[in-house]
Amino acid sequence: MNLLRGIDFKTILFIVLGCVTAFVYLSKNNQIDSLKDKTITTQEDLIKNQRDLRTCENKLQEQNRQIEDMRVEVTYKEPETIEKINNIYLKDKTCEAELKAYKELFND
Repeated sequence: MNLLRGIDFKTILFIVLGCVTAFVYLSKNNQIDSLKDKTITTQEDLIKNQRDLRTCENKLQEQNRQIEDMRVEVTYKEPETIEKINNIYLKDKTCEAELKAYKELFND
């Protein structure tokens, strides 16, 4: 106890503040190192994801080129039966003329 009586209050306060400061410094230094590691990991993940994105974009462009190469031009052509129907003429309004026209239409 004599030892504690010889140390004044300012010295004890200084030692406690020094210990607290050292603890805070080491704690913050540890947090900084942890955040640096996390930043490095995040940057590595970002680089990997960017590389994957470029790969996907290249594959998508290749697929689009292949789809474009497979494109077919379609032209409409009326079926011959419709043309044939347009070319059927009735001689007159008699039943025989109409029957003959229908037979020609259906190739009888």
